[in-house]
Amino acid sequence: MHGYQWPLSPTLLGQANLLAKYARHEKLVLFIGAGASVTAGLPTWAKLLDALATQVDIGPQAPEHVTAALSGALASPPQTSPSVSTPGFVSSPLVTPDPLLSSPCAASPVMPSSTVSSPPPGASISAAKRQLKTYERERKEFESLSLLDRARIVERCSYTCIFHGTVLLLMIFVCHDSRLVRTGKSLGPAVAECLTSDFHSVGHSLLATMPCDEAVTTNYDRLFEQASDCCDPGTLSVLPMNPRSHAPRWLLKMHGCVSQPEDIVLTRKDYIRYAETSAALGGEGVLCCSKRFWVRFCD
Repeated sequence: MHGYQWPLSPTLLGQANLLAKYARHEKLVLFIGAGASVTAGLPTWAKLLDALATQVDIGPQAPEHVTAALSGALASPPQTSPSVSTPGFVSSPLVTPDPLLSSPCAASPVMPSSTVSSPPPGASISAAKRQLKTYERERKEFESLSLLDRARIVERCSYTCIFHGTVLLLMIFVCHDSRLVRTGKSLGPAVAECLTSDFHSVGHSLLATMPCDEAVTTNYDRLFEQASDCCDPGTLSVLPMNPRSHAPRWLLKMHGCVSQPEDIVLTRKDYIRYAETSAALGGEGVLCCSKRFWVRFCD
């Protein structure tokens, strides 16, 4: 805008003018990172992993069942189990019968005593505290891993870490009681659920209206596509999942899309598979022939 004083240093203003020149001559390619969707309310990659980790009970906050157990144990006063006396013996209604003895011929269990007590008052509190300490240890070990390895842990639902000197040996197993398993979800649909939104941001609209016919993104969300459809419907070909032969503009989604959650690239294993099977989509020609405008790449 003529006469407007942009709040940029002379060096940055010069770079902005150069980017504008490349865009006008259709020599600019947008590279859109996860930070572009933060202003629309979606999480960064690290926050996404925390949201997924919460579903397998290793999120930033202690699981509800752990805190509830501790609160309940602290609030419950110590009690003595009731007993019914008979001459010389006491029958305890709180004793769980052995299934092997639960037959018509089995006698009711009796104990030669004058009273039957519940577990020591501090036993339930100690058990709840152990649960909390286990969670805190596992969360600390989880945070020490790289983002790719955290994704792998979440995918496999639970983990055990063993330290040997400075080497972390990771032993992965499936936890059949995790929330993801209980709800029947796999990692891809869980990611799609976290990143699906009906609203894009002003930033997406500004990017979609730039005179750039080529764009690349590592994002799984569809906010840039939604902004493009609002600005100029039917002109964007989304590769590789929704190509349009006559569309004048294209967007390469390198790591998958929420519309096809089974193909989302998130773990280290996924990245290796992507490098082996999708190298042709990496955009090497675009990188060599055009200037790149990297938009909000962050953890």
